[in-house]
Amino acid sequence: MNSSNESAASATADVVDDELAARIERERAFHDDRFEEDEDRGTGAFYAAVSSATDQYRESVLAQTAGDCLEYGCGTASLSFDLGEAGCRSAGIDISSVAVNTAAAEAADRGLDINFLEMDAEALTFEDESFDLVYGSGILHHLDIERSRAQIMRVLRPGGRAVFLEPMGYNPLINVYRHFTPDIRTVDEHPLLRHDLAMLAEGTGDFSATFHGLTSLSAAPFLSRRGGQTYAELCRSLDKKLLAIPGVQLMAWMVVIEFTKREG
Repeated sequence: MNSSNESAASATADVVDDELAARIERERAFHDDRFEEDEDRGTGAFYAAVSSATDQYRESVLAQTAGDCLEYGCGTASLSFDLGEAGCRSAGIDISSVAVNTAAAEAADRGLDINFLEMDAEALTFEDESFDLVYGSGILHHLDIERSRAQIMRVLRPGGRAVFLEPMGYNPLINVYRHFTPDIRTVDEHPLLRHDLAMLAEGTGDFSATFHGLTSLSAAPFLSRRGGQTYAELCRSLDKKLLAIPGVQLMAWMVVIEFTKREG
């Protein structure tokens, strides 16, 4: 490579590094502010309406009753506490020092030995093959999928599991809502698309993506009213049938992603 090509490559690398650093700082500032304010973004009813997603995610994570577990983007409402109480050796990382300090304080109050660390999810400092389980909720869509996937696979032990709960990016009504509510998310968020799922699946052992939240989203305004829970259950039952159809799956709001690292 001649000197002019080397200079161009170096300049390009510097630009990429600067853009990455700027994105990390935007994410850190946004989440520090959110956790400091303990902000309710007005989405609680929607998550409640799509409880099948959080139930599946929680059940799959808490099936782990031993070993080393990493919560990837732990925030403050952490399943690390539950895993620690179940006997796992738990750790949690987050870009937000506010989240990490809050989670560490709660762990101390509960008498749990959990290692919460402020860390870039795309540049983990753990040694290779450190964990039997890596899991997170609403974290991957803040990240570069290729970089984060490489880190997850690196720190997982052979046969180890990964479990994630993430939003999908195809439903036009949900995307209209996103367009009109920019203040409740970061500018760098990117709900997952088909190529993101394909990238996450590449080179894994078992891989599954289970979709949630279609007609059940309509139940959100009615949950606190008489008959609201019954209506939500009916919608979730309908969603289970509709979202088994490949062409319809991409219209889901949420996806639970589970995969393993191949052994050998």
